[in-house]
Amino acid sequence: MNKIALTDVEIRQMKPPTSGRREIRDTKTPGLWLRVTSSGSKSFVVRGYVDKKPVRVTLGQYPVLSLRDAHSQALAIQSQLHQGIDPRRSSRPPSTGFGFAQILDDYAKSMQRKGEATGRPSPAYRREVDRLLRKEFGAVFGSRDIRDLSKSDIMDVVYAMLDRPQKARGEIVNEESPSAANHALSYVKTLFAWCESQGRIDNDVTRRLASPAPKNKRDRVLTDDELKAVWHAAGDLGYPYGDMIRLLLVTGQRRSEVARLRWEDLALAEATWNVNPHNKSSRPYQVPLPPLALKTLKAVPMRDQALVFGAPNAPDKEFSAWSKNKLRLDKLSGVSDFVVHDLRRTAGTNLVRLGVHPHVRERVLNHVIPGVEGVYDRHSWFNEKRDALNTYDAFLRDLLAS
Repeated sequence: MNKIALTDVEIRQMKPPTSGRREIRDTKTPGLWLRVTSSGSKSFVVRGYVDKKPVRVTLGQYPVLSLRDAHSQALAIQSQLHQGIDPRRSSRPPSTGFGFAQILDDYAKSMQRKGEATGRPSPAYRREVDRLLRKEFGAVFGSRDIRDLSKSDIMDVVYAMLDRPQKARGEIVNEESPSAANHALSYVKTLFAWCESQGRIDNDVTRRLASPAPKNKRDRVLTDDELKAVWHAAGDLGYPYGDMIRLLLVTGQRRSEVARLRWEDLALAEATWNVNPHNKSSRPYQVPLPPLALKTLKAVPMRDQALVFGAPNAPDKEFSAWSKNKLRLDKLSGVSDFVVHDLRRTAGTNLVRLGVHPHVRERVLNHVIPGVEGVYDRHSWFNEKRDALNTYDAFLRDLLAS
């Protein structure tokens, strides 16, 4: 039962779920919900919308906050929502240097200085952290004083991300998902830890906040027939998305690295792709290009002097229409229960299946090698990587010819 007329008796007798959380809507007061967690904690929440965007406000825990007071506060908040006012925004101006928007600016500069000095975090990671923090938390908190933010303020934003529906199978149409909610919480916890280290806050309220969604590790590997179907469907889609899918399929590299591929990174005469240091591992490395990859790249039109795979209507801009084109790929191939990253896992799995040693496979995929080996082994492994990718290429060509 997800909705009832809340009473003190009902709330006291309500049993916690075995895991996660459960929310029950009050039928008496619009927008009032009771959140019950597996630990037995019970708290009141108000849910509504401002400018068609979901808003969640945690009122307080029961019975510290009585049901009667929760009703009154919920009605007051609903009145604000109907006027287009976001009750989460504070009207009190923050002290200089403590406004959330200013904190985000300072944090971005700090990450950039560290990245330029040490190579970590990578530019791609910094961009993603900054994007998610500004989009989710910055849009809600604005210039609120960071010292005024509570655990409930943070988790309201995170739970709102979980409330968003996923609109399509395979690739998620909505940018945010349970995984993104977990990432958002991780990023904001790192932000608060940085603030505490800088003396901006005395108490990090995010320290003990737990991930809101279970972390599910994907293990999807495409079958040989599915690989063949995806390859042919990618050919039907053509440039730029189809060619990127083919390059991902045959090299096993990361989607972000293919999307940022520049003509200057390619040495086609030497069948080599020099991946710039703006990748996940934050270090430059070389990808030997096997015959299928070379054939794909040589057929690509030069629409821009820099980017190889620019956006269809803006060749100088990085391609971003992944979700829309993934749906087309699903329809053409008849394979829909996979995401683009599964092509990378499939390549890695097939390399070992074809007899490539795991330590060579790890170099092909540019995984960070842990421990002493990662510190002292400075061998490029280029020839071994070329042999491995050529083996996989031969396997794919035999598969496509069958």
